[in-house]
Amino acid sequence: MITNGEIAPPAPPKATAAQTAGLRMELRRATRGEHDAAEAAFAPFHAAPAQHLSWFLGCQLVALRPLYALAGRSGAQAEALIGDLLKALEQDCADRGWHPAPVAGHGAQTGRDLDGLAIDYLVLGSRLGTEVLRRRLMEEADDPLPAYFAPRPHKDMWQQSCRELDAIPADSLRAKRLIDDTRTGFSFFYAAARANPIMIGTDIQPIL
Repeated sequence: MITNGEIAPPAPPKATAAQTAGLRMELRRATRGEHDAAEAAFAPFHAAPAQHLSWFLGCQLVALRPLYALAGRSGAQAEALIGDLLKALEQDCADRGWHPAPVAGHGAQTGRDLDGLAIDYLVLGSRLGTEVLRRRLMEEADDPLPAYFAPRPHKDMWQQSCRELDAIPADSLRAKRLIDDTRTGFSFFYAAARANPIMIGTDIQPIL
């Protein structure tokens, strides 16, 4: 471009949509397959929550243990919340005589730590769904709800995580790692459900 007889420097290239858009919605889209697989693994619980409650609690315990260890090394803001949930789950499972099997390799299978923001996205996002489950169980179950379902402060942390994700360009290297780490985190829950048989009262049935 020429202005006043001189060649002006070229205009900077326009940023692409991926460069200007934050990561949060892309993270949801990119991990939809892993999210849906984990949800499908818990289909028996979603179909009959009160009947499969002990099994669900045990699987949550198995999946959250490695995430807690990883959260402590990655600076995840949800670390204390995960620790509180684990204490509740350990007591809930002990009260039911349920000792779920761990999944070998979790926490070490990636060969590196997970990004703390990925852990926050998984755990804090899941607490939003737990609120819905809590209300449903209150309608269906006769016994007091397990301690795991007690309301806990998480919404401020969730909103902070959303802001941090929105500030990360969707085509950045960190975005790629966050997507990979979130997929890994979802696999913890999927594997926990597949590794443990369904417990119905005193009867144990394998997942087909």
